[in-house]
Amino acid sequence: MNRYLLSFLCIISSLQIHAQATNYTKISKEKDLKAKWGHLEKVLEGKRIVALGEDLHGVKEYNATKLELIQYLHEELGYNVLALECDVARNFYGNLNKTEIEDTTFLKELFTPPWHTPEHLEIAKYVQSRPNLHIIGFDVEEKLDPDEIAKRLNITIDENDPAHKRFQKQYAKWKEVNGRYLHTAGTRDSTMAEIFQWIAKKLYKKEKIIISAHNLHIAKESSFDLCMGELLNKKFKEEYYTIGLFHTLGTTKHVFRNVTYNVQPDLLIKNSIQYHLLQLDTDQLFLEVKQQAPESWFFKKTYSVTETYKYHYEINLSKTFDALIWIREVQAPVYIIPNKNLER
Repeated sequence: MNRYLLSFLCIISSLQIHAQATNYTKISKEKDLKAKWGHLEKVLEGKRIVALGEDLHGVKEYNATKLELIQYLHEELGYNVLALECDVARNFYGNLNKTEIEDTTFLKELFTPPWHTPEHLEIAKYVQSRPNLHIIGFDVEEKLDPDEIAKRLNITIDENDPAHKRFQKQYAKWKEVNGRYLHTAGTRDSTMAEIFQWIAKKLYKKEKIIISAHNLHIAKESSFDLCMGELLNKKFKEEYYTIGLFHTLGTTKHVFRNVTYNVQPDLLIKNSIQYHLLQLDTDQLFLEVKQQAPESWFFKKTYSVTETYKYHYEINLSKTFDALIWIREVQAPVYIIPNKNLER
């Protein structure tokens, strides 16, 4: 092959790989949620389950974005269940008694410690104030009996209540699995998928559901072990819609809350989601992957980098997420509930 032609083809190939997003919505600082997120009404038509991810748990702007999305999806689009990457038992009983529980206790016991932030306190208060919005977890964090849960939540559990009896029968199975393989890669996600299917098919079988979890749990495909999202995608198919949350610059917190990461841009991998999106002239965006050019990097192997950019993993966005929200620069969250076990 003529060497000039070969060079030309190499340049074209490189341009295709690095082709930037051309079809996206800039997210404004508009306070009116319908004006800010109204474009989602058409996007989410026919989607019963909307999964909101995050590439790290310790990001203030993710917390604030999820607060807005939960409010918009509930009030405007009729999503009446919020399913969290949190303990299923404490959320089940907390939801049944949500108007009786003090708001900071509601936050502490129903939400995982990385989400003990002012933004999630507002989510907790919002759930408590909305009669038709239910909260539930799909993880098994602790194997607590009803008496221990009642004590933590400062409530009374009626052991003759049929709802209590049905839940305890299910809960016994999940506790047994996590008792044998607690947080083993793949097994935890399989259990979470099983719990979520119970939520969607039995507990709230007629409701539309919002999921809030890490990107790696909601993803439709993973380069690691089997993930919850892969199982849910097979089960719910077109009804399951995933939105990954990403950022590039700023400071974040480790999931254990005891380490602050200061981004090192010089370590940023050029064939990464974070690098590609940094080239765009916007501070925050929403985009649907299928709306991008087929020859672009969205449809090829790329990388997602985390923490200080020292760690990365392979990802093909076209197989992993339906859409993404990207924020140029973020801040580490503030925690309002101390946790000595994490912050030692």
